[in-house]
Amino acid sequence: MWAVAWGDGMMQIRRLYGSSNKRGVGVVMSFVLQGIMVAAVFVMLILAVNERSSSRDIRGQVLEKQLALLIDAADKGFVFIVSKHNINGLVDSVYVERGKIYADVDGLPGSGYEYFSRYDVSVEVEEDRFLIRVGGSYV
Repeated sequence: MWAVAWGDGMMQIRRLYGSSNKRGVGVVMSFVLQGIMVAAVFVMLILAVNERSSSRDIRGQVLEKQLALLIDAADKGFVFIVSKHNINGLVDSVYVERGKIYADVDGLPGSGYEYFSRYDVSVEVEEDRFLIRVGGSYV
């Protein structure tokens, strides 16, 4: 049976029921335990990075940010055209809701990006593109 004891800032492993080579066993077990802990941290890091940074998700976020910045800089009457076959991927939908612009790219729903415009913003869907109109009345 093995037990873990903390002392002097180092982890020491010792055998409860005696061993002929206590020092050698402790060093090997310490090395094995540290290797397992490093591997576990590395696996959690890889999983966290993989979850957050799929390329499709990033392309959708880039498109949303680009559109929000265009809306921010637009004057009354501007119309932006977003092709469904975009450099960021296949754009499934573009819509405006509560001061955010959403773009669903390659089947992934958009997370939304806030825009700051003094004018109403609307989106119209055509056959192979989306028209984003800035204008109309003040918000």
